[in-house]
Amino acid sequence: QEYVRKRWKQLGIPYLCWSLIILLFDALLWLFSYYDSYFIARETYKFLVLRGIGTLWFLPALFGGELIWRWLQIKRKYYLIIVFIISCLYQAVYTSFEWGDGTLNRIIDAPFRTISNILNAYIYIVFGYYAYKLYFTKLHCSKRIMLMIAGIILCCIAYYTANYLPNSFSLFWPYLAPVIGPMGLILLAKVMQECKVLNYFAFWGRNSLLLMVTHYSIIMVTFQLIVEKCLHLDFNGWCNIVCFIISMLLQYLMVKPINKYAHILIGK
Repeated sequence: QEYVRKRWKQLGIPYLCWSLIILLFDALLWLFSYYDSYFIARETYKFLVLRGIGTLWFLPALFGGELIWRWLQIKRKYYLIIVFIISCLYQAVYTSFEWGDGTLNRIIDAPFRTISNILNAYIYIVFGYYAYKLYFTKLHCSKRIMLMIAGIILCCIAYYTANYLPNSFSLFWPYLAPVIGPMGLILLAKVMQECKVLNYFAFWGRNSLLLMVTHYSIIMVTFQLIVEKCLHLDFNGWCNIVCFIISMLLQYLMVKPINKYAHILIGK
């Protein structure tokens, strides 16, 4: 119960708060006819079934995945195998359906997608736990060249599986590149962890929740509205890059005030 309360504060409350903030933001744009009623209804439904608006999907997924892992830790070890088999069977059945792009199909798909996200998150949490416990804590930076080569190879494998893996292997895709890629990045970060340039990424790593929930659904939407409706330009190419750079500066200025005055929004 203590663990559930802790994770609810860190993940559940931010999900509720940011979902309501984004819905209010969308409703404001709806009043100015930028969004239609269908879009507002769709976003509200995704919020209610925990599918999540924009990048907010990862909060229910992480919350549910961690609860499964916490429950398995107090059970016997064979439960881990049973739940893993059930997860694989569910993913196989889920991915076998042709959901399509119709409204009814999306309505039916949303809650099942939420379950799929939670089961995927549970797999990665288990992997991360054992990888950190058995492997990454024993890595030393004395063999920097070997670590760098291994990291580059793993990242390349992840890129290949993400983009060029044959369709016949689609069942294994959810458990392949999303694990191999982060392993490669961790190895590369281990080699370069003393580099001061990485302090920029470390800063956004500590404030990743704030970055993810505001960047896609609020900041970039605002820029797109200004560019398309006020400046009458296409929101792509160099224009998109300029807006991205400005958005990162704005979000950097948002970090300290939110950390200080609205820490409930980021689960603190």
